[in-house]
Amino acid sequence: GQQQNRIEGDRHPAGGRHRLALLIAQIDVSDDNTADSLYFNGVGARVYVPDPDFKIALDVTWNFTLEAYIKFDDLPGARSMILAYGVPGAGGYSFSVTNNRNLFATTYGIKDFNEAVDAVIPDTNWHHAAVVLDSDNGQMRFYVDGELKNTVDYTGGVNSTTGNYLFIGMEGTETAPGNLYKGYIDRIRIYDTVLTPNQFD
Repeated sequence: GQQQNRIEGDRHPAGGRHRLALLIAQIDVSDDNTADSLYFNGVGARVYVPDPDFKIALDVTWNFTLEAYIKFDDLPGARSMILAYGVPGAGGYSFSVTNNRNLFATTYGIKDFNEAVDAVIPDTNWHHAAVVLDSDNGQMRFYVDGELKNTVDYTGGVNSTTGNYLFIGMEGTETAPGNLYKGYIDRIRIYDTVLTPNQFD
């Protein structure tokens, strides 16, 4: 498929900071998870998606769904970052894989979700990974290949952030990248709503 990066969505008419309906960001880089997917070498490769209008920022009361297809070569560090938005320790969120192959999420400045011990990526083949913040029910849920693996009680929401980049394959800043990913990432999606497994990509 043809490589493309896009941010799309419909703004709510309410004043102040705009919410987006359903799909906030969609970065499709292939149609069939083949060689057109994004490849990260684990050293310096990463992607920045500018967000000058804060379309990808999530407010404290919002639900969200983060999902992607991943196929890693190696997990050299404590965490390998799938995507991140905002500033570690301050505001925003991230989604990663640990060196034990567990899914890991962070709401920066609030909580590291290290309880997803059953949300394991079993091998280095392609797998679908998703994390869902369901604030209405006070839960963060972790899925592998559409199967619920862990549910963590959580009511902390997401700290707002002044950052205006979505990072793929890293977290940190443009000049100080951290937790670099090594392998393939494809079909990243960020929604401001709770999706069920039958709604995943």
